[in-house]
Amino acid sequence: MNLRKLILLVVMALGITLLSQAQIARSGERPTEGGGLRTAELLQLPTFRAPQFDQDSARREMERGSAELRAYLFAQPLGVDLDIIQKGEHTQWSDGTEVWRYRIRSQGAKSLGFFFDQWELPRDAYLYIYSTLDPTYGIGGFGWENNSERGSLPIQPILGDDVVIELQAPKGSRPRLHLKELYHGVRSIEGLLRYAMPQAGSPKEFSCTPEVACYPEYQDVARSVVVVVTGSGALGTGSLVNNTSGNGRPLILTAAHVIERSYNYGLLTQKEKEAEAERSIFFFNYQTPMCDSSIQPGRTQSVAGAKLLGCDATTDVALMELNVAPPADYQVYYAGWNVAPNLKEMHANIHHPWGYSKRINLAFSALSYTTYSGGNLPFGEMQHLKIPFWDLGTTAAGSSGSPLLDTQHRIIGVLSGGESYCDRRSIDFFASLQRVWQSNDQDARNVVAALDPTGSKATTCAGRGAVRGEDQAPQRLTNMRIPPSNSRVTELLPQMDRAKLLGTDHGVVEIGESYRMAAGSKLYGLYLMLSGEAQSGDEVQVTIYGNGGATRLSTEVLSLESLVLNSKEKKTQVPGAFREIYLRLSSPLEVTSDQVVYFSISTASIPQGVSVVHQKHSEPTANSVMWRVGSEWQPYTKYNRGGGLSLWIDPVVSHVTLTAPTLVEPRLKITPLNDEQMMLKVNDLSGSASYMLRAYTLLGEPIYSDRSVGKDFFIFPRNLFEGFGVVILNVSGDGWSESIKALFPKN
Repeated sequence: MNLRKLILLVVMALGITLLSQAQIARSGERPTEGGGLRTAELLQLPTFRAPQFDQDSARREMERGSAELRAYLFAQPLGVDLDIIQKGEHTQWSDGTEVWRYRIRSQGAKSLGFFFDQWELPRDAYLYIYSTLDPTYGIGGFGWENNSERGSLPIQPILGDDVVIELQAPKGSRPRLHLKELYHGVRSIEGLLRYAMPQAGSPKEFSCTPEVACYPEYQDVARSVVVVVTGSGALGTGSLVNNTSGNGRPLILTAAHVIERSYNYGLLTQKEKEAEAERSIFFFNYQTPMCDSSIQPGRTQSVAGAKLLGCDATTDVALMELNVAPPADYQVYYAGWNVAPNLKEMHANIHHPWGYSKRINLAFSALSYTTYSGGNLPFGEMQHLKIPFWDLGTTAAGSSGSPLLDTQHRIIGVLSGGESYCDRRSIDFFASLQRVWQSNDQDARNVVAALDPTGSKATTCAGRGAVRGEDQAPQRLTNMRIPPSNSRVTELLPQMDRAKLLGTDHGVVEIGESYRMAAGSKLYGLYLMLSGEAQSGDEVQVTIYGNGGATRLSTEVLSLESLVLNSKEKKTQVPGAFREIYLRLSSPLEVTSDQVVYFSISTASIPQGVSVVHQKHSEPTANSVMWRVGSEWQPYTKYNRGGGLSLWIDPVVSHVTLTAPTLVEPRLKITPLNDEQMMLKVNDLSGSASYMLRAYTLLGEPIYSDRSVGKDFFIFPRNLFEGFGVVILNVSGDGWSESIKALFPKN
């Protein structure tokens, strides 16, 4: 059986799976006929104009609601009763495609979100939502893959206040599409929808709280943490959690006040809370791949809609079940939990402040139980764990519902609120899972029953990766060799001249990465890291080749919308930022024999001003880049013998022969905790009971010493070393000694 037939069988076998996935958008530019309608024509479409309201008052109320409790309130729900099929402008293209268009205008909105309570599309029908004033900017297409038993679908917000909803369907089809609610963005969520510097009022670059990628030891549990965007316009954090049966049930744990919109309007009815879960959207893997806040991560991995299992205001804990399990290529992790925690050990918190990329906090002081009260908060007495202060990081609005982790990376609580900020590392309060287990409230009992369905009365549950049948869980491969570092990636990977990279002088038509795959491997998608600025409508053509470049397996068109900046955004962008884009294949491709697979980009499709992020190597043997010159594939080193090259093109693959390179975490890592303190972390697998730290000048003069007993870190004032310039920090454990250098210039 040939490769094409096998791929077809794979697609057919996966058909049912694809039907169950929610808020899946296909890649590529929105199809048009004759270039599409001009803005002047779009303005004449049937239009829903949302009623105006006092946005200033709404914003002040949202700011008050986000001040102490850490949910980020950003949108005002507006009721809509709009049948797109009946009321939209209906046209037919020359190929028979039927098109319905309707314009939505909500003046002054920073973003617009949507909830369709009737959603039933035929196969090959797709919905697009795009700006009326700039039709090249939009989201979609959302197709028949999003049909569900509930017959509804929430769709993520789009930046802007004037958009067109456009449905394209095959001739003679009968779609159902009814818009019930519109979410008018009162406050910005650009940190999630389009990368920019943190908004006014947040610390510059939020540098006091590092990206979770800076701590690779948390990489597994970090994949469980999600952005939660609720139907009523609240943004928080949640976690995908395991249960004692380990059956992969997609349960999301968060704070009850995220679902109940910070209790601004009192407690919701059960029906209202269930509606909130149904209208919620969950973004997975919104994190930078490296320890660098200037990298914009992709935001295309999401699941829409959930069923509420329990929402207990007394303990401030809520549990939902996603309408569908996250797709395999999301590479999710189901976090474990612990309801009998050791309060004296170190604890970590992973969260999405203001909806920005995933960050991490660390606390080394002992926790204690306390009563968190104030205003109209409905919490019971002694329900919360108190963090006295953070040694690293801080929480913010949007962090609500984020997990508090023990040393085994198990969840012991979720964030309710607090007073910590970058300039004031004060207290934070976490709703305790132990108190949920002890509660007699029905909602709390429902949470316990879902997390312990076996009735084992277990106090702990280990985390686990996603396993689907006999398939190996997909993993992300990379040929990049970037050691863990606190330096910016732009400093670690200086980019070579674009013409030299693309082989302009050698007639290169495609540039790509090569990976050896084993028979039975499945390709789910790939990550591309690009830099520069694109123009509206720019795309790149990505092709996958098998059999060492001899067989074309798939060609995809990838929109570069995330690289398009307007004049306002240019003022807020991080200079030289890299942007990660995930290209999801419509169906996994199966490799039928051991072979080398190429992932290539057409050089002619790469716009001027855009480059593929790459890494130069001093040794030719490290090369993984291939050039296609004419019809032949050649290694990059054939034309450049001075060294090798790797591109940041990372496939997501299962059953691979060559796994992603394991980057060993350095034994010693120094991190600034704040303006006054430094932390020296020791990554030691030998199990030393104590460590000795000695600091020297470059001339070998001793200037400081300290001993750490029972802890794998040192914390010391920065001013101890300021003015010494380069300082050598030596740490010794049981049978080993290692040194690193650190720079402490004069202020």
